[in-house]
Amino acid sequence: MKLKYKFKNFTYILFWILTIPLYSEGDPERKKIHIYYTPIYANNLNQKSSVYGTSESYLTIMYGLFNNFYLGVSYNSPNKNSEQYFINSISRQNQLTLNRKSEYLTQEKLILRSQYFFWNNFYASINLGIEKGYKYTENLISTNMNNSLEIIPYQKTTAFSDRPFASIGLGYRKEFFSNLIIGTEFELGYLSTRKVNKHYTFDPGYSMALVSTYLNTKDINEDKNGYSRNYHFFSIYAGIAF
Repeated sequence: MKLKYKFKNFTYILFWILTIPLYSEGDPERKKIHIYYTPIYANNLNQKSSVYGTSESYLTIMYGLFNNFYLGVSYNSPNKNSEQYFINSISRQNQLTLNRKSEYLTQEKLILRSQYFFWNNFYASINLGIEKGYKYTENLISTNMNNSLEIIPYQKTTAFSDRPFASIGLGYRKEFFSNLIIGTEFELGYLSTRKVNKHYTFDPGYSMALVSTYLNTKDINEDKNGYSRNYHFFSIYAGIAF
């Protein structure tokens, strides 16, 4: 409730800024094109708690339709993930190893940005983005006491849908030495629900006890952040202007 209250107040302030023109005689003349890189951030966009780091690097290109109003896009490349799990169970004749292995790309985002410089180098922003969906496939392998491998006729495919999000923000960006820019921005946003579809393929005539054992472990390290929620994003960036 406290976060929703802060988000509501932040929205009111931003709406007031955008609807009441604040022009200053000393408003600097800006270059038309701003290109900047965001290597430093603090956010809870993909996790339940705040994360500080550089695992996501955003490249942003902004174009000035007017001296005080810019439109552009931000993009970050996806992360490649590889997972493998072993769960052992002992039977009378052999030892069974359940193997989960997956390689997939996550956290690829494209963001449309609008920025309005309401006073000097301070700006307000409205941003709309989408996080690309992904999927992974799991298979099972059985190992007997002679160390021979057997591929079990079972496969699970999990597909995560695209996930839209939106934010409003306040930032500061200044041009130095004619062509260099440094800035920072704080955003509050809303992340929508992610849909998850699971598809199972297996042979009913095979050892269902083994498949049942695996199904009991199917949620290991599964995406737990599919629910909708508010989020924050604080960034520091640098780039060029021309």
